[in-house]
Amino acid sequence: MFAVLKNTSFRYMFLGRFVTNIGDSLYFVAAMWLVFDLTNNPVYSGIASAVIMIPQSLQFLIGPLIDRWNLSKIMVNTQLIQSFLIFIIPLAYFLNILNVWLVIAVMFLAVTIEQFVYPAHYAAMPRLLEKKQFVSGNSLLTVSQQGSDFILTGLSGLLLIYFGAINIYLLDSLTFLLAAFLFKMIKFPKEKTIEKPKIISLNDSFTNYKNDFKEGISVIKNSLIPKILFPLLISNLLFGVLNAVLPAYSNYRGGELFYGYYLSSMAAGMLIGSLLASRVEKFSFGKLMMFNFTFMFSFWFAAGTVSNSYLSVVLFGITLIPLGISNVLIFSLFQTIIPQELLGRAETIISSITSLSLPIGAIFGGILANKIGVDVVFTSGALSGVFLLIYWALSKDLRSLPILNNMNDKKYFNAS
Repeated sequence: MFAVLKNTSFRYMFLGRFVTNIGDSLYFVAAMWLVFDLTNNPVYSGIASAVIMIPQSLQFLIGPLIDRWNLSKIMVNTQLIQSFLIFIIPLAYFLNILNVWLVIAVMFLAVTIEQFVYPAHYAAMPRLLEKKQFVSGNSLLTVSQQGSDFILTGLSGLLLIYFGAINIYLLDSLTFLLAAFLFKMIKFPKEKTIEKPKIISLNDSFTNYKNDFKEGISVIKNSLIPKILFPLLISNLLFGVLNAVLPAYSNYRGGELFYGYYLSSMAAGMLIGSLLASRVEKFSFGKLMMFNFTFMFSFWFAAGTVSNSYLSVVLFGITLIPLGISNVLIFSLFQTIIPQELLGRAETIISSITSLSLPIGAIFGGILANKIGVDVVFTSGALSGVFLLIYWALSKDLRSLPILNNMNDKKYFNAS
């Protein structure tokens, strides 16, 4: 798996991904706790969580741009913009004008810019690596993300207590500057770069954009992808709920330290799953997914019902291991069956569709937690594993999916 790091440009992308994920983790942890601290109300946490998830559902508007724009400039400029946006919060604090709505607004803008970053990495992968290296490459990029999440979220409780959210924002602004430098060092092979488009009229630009968007829709419609979208929608719905209730649930379990513990356990589980993905790709994709859903339900339910809070943290981390495996394999599946030149627009359309349920889950979770309690809402999330298992098992196409490397792209992708 680590052999792909011998590729210098991929190594810089890996390191840049690690650093920018540190930035994302820092402002997410600081912002979500700051919103809860300013209001002491899970409804506001739900609103904040929903607002920052809305940009993800609009990624389909970004896809055609990523396929046409310079990937290097996308990666660098997004980091510079995010650095500036994050700095607004400590500046507002020192000017004594900080309020919950400003925190939410900055979160929304920062996450909107972030939507360009990960699809750009996704589209860059086939330009930097060979097809047989996709699983290893995706595993490492996911490891960089979950590794940074694990480190930062594990320390987040202590950081919040001893440094405070405002100082975390200041540090966060610097991490995005470092990420911009690392992304600047990536060199794309000349034969694989997209030629700079000629200057055309606004009307022609819109026509080209519309045609690119339609082509992206065609890619998805004429493939196996639609059948995979439903379980992704359900998963995101539950994670929307989870993001909304986790600050309050952590407070219920023991306070702000436990917020860091739960976030860290989630990241650790995803990290372990990402590392294991290259080890389990030899198994039948369809059967492996059904095992993952069963595993997820069992440990999530145990995490919500066990009385010992520390054991709950551990069990919930274990719950995320199969999800980490699934994420890497699903991304690799998409990269295998979708033509390289269409990856950007296809991936962003997929992300937009699956992200539609995130803000819905966040709003619903915040309101429901206020009505029936955060402990009940948290434990109920385990039921998602049951629904996903039933759905997957009832679909012959999904349960019979073979080993990833044995998939024939002509069979699973047939765009007209």
